[in-house]
Amino acid sequence: MGQRQKKKNKKRETIRTVLFALIVLLLVFGAVTALLYRDRLTPSGLNQTFSDSGSEVKEVESDPFTYESGSMQSFAAFGNNLAVASSTGYQMLDAKGRTVSREVLSMDAPAVSVSENWCVIYDADGQELRVLDVNGATKSLKTTDRIRSARINANGYLAVVTEETGYKAAVTVYDNELRRIFVWHSGAAYVIAAELDPNNEMLATLSVDAEGGKLTVFALDKEQPLGSFTSEGELFWDLHWMDKAYVCLLSEERLVFTNEKAEVLAEYGYQGRYL
Repeated sequence: MGQRQKKKNKKRETIRTVLFALIVLLLVFGAVTALLYRDRLTPSGLNQTFSDSGSEVKEVESDPFTYESGSMQSFAAFGNNLAVASSTGYQMLDAKGRTVSREVLSMDAPAVSVSENWCVIYDADGQELRVLDVNGATKSLKTTDRIRSARINANGYLAVVTEETGYKAAVTVYDNELRRIFVWHSGAAYVIAAELDPNNEMLATLSVDAEGGKLTVFALDKEQPLGSFTSEGELFWDLHWMDKAYVCLLSEERLVFTNEKAEVLAEYGYQGRYL
């Protein structure tokens, strides 16, 4: 009986060893599977797996997204298109990555400004710019002085800031046929940016002088400004028409909202933080 009991114990021990080895192998296999298919083991991945189980696997071919290379590249989206400007020229791509418009153009400081349906590409130290619509149609404009800033509104109207001898800067407004319709010369302050309202009726300019940052708003049918606002010791970096009646100013410490007469309506600080 003693010998028979020993054999039984040995057989049980062998079975336990085999079972333990199988369990270890299963655990290792499960861990490796989880690692390899971790993306499929999420709820969305499982749903995709089950939804694909009864359908054919289809290969989707797509062309690579390519654009002209060059230094100092600028990108901006308008409509369903993407505008790319670099030191070697500009290119407009549609939603499928196909080139709609392209031109080889030497630019030292390429810049892009867009609205919903229009795009202006220019050299921030040059004297030439290109205006493109969503269909790729292009218009060219040459200035007599160096361009510092150019912005285009939803109707294709341009506000161009340039240097000008005898002044700190000049701001010229062009309609969507690139006809000049308004000019303002700044004799006391350097103009950082200028932007037209959505209705092509008013121009907001952002400038800086010894006192600080200054907003000036003009009606395009009048010589004198509608109003101005100066913040002593504060530099505003940018401005934007929120709609036909409100302008937003951006500084390092706050946002300031004014009406079309440059009267402050509201301001929002960054609560001790800095932009």
